[in-house]
Amino acid sequence: MKKKREGEARRASESYGGRKRSQIHFIKQPEAIVEKARGGLESQSWEEIVVGLTVTTGRCVPEILKTGVLFPKKPYTLLFSAYLEQIDEVVGL
Repeated sequence: MKKKREGEARRASESYGGRKRSQIHFIKQPEAIVEKARGGLESQSWEEIVVGLTVTTGRCVPEILKTGVLFPKKPYTLLFSAYLEQIDEVVGL
């Protein structure tokens, strides 16, 4: 039983999100992506703002466009929620 658990733990540590480490690729120029996202957030175009929000929050486009709600939390900080139950908790409804 102990060996089985050790084997499971080893396999879990060798994979990331269901992928093996050998399949993980790192971004070569992460700063370029951050700059593109920053430009999107500063844009007047809603399409570019959506791209900026998608990149900076890590949420998918439907969450940003359909179900996502942003609330001010602190200066320079927003709270993002994509689920109605969480929105009710945040807003206090």
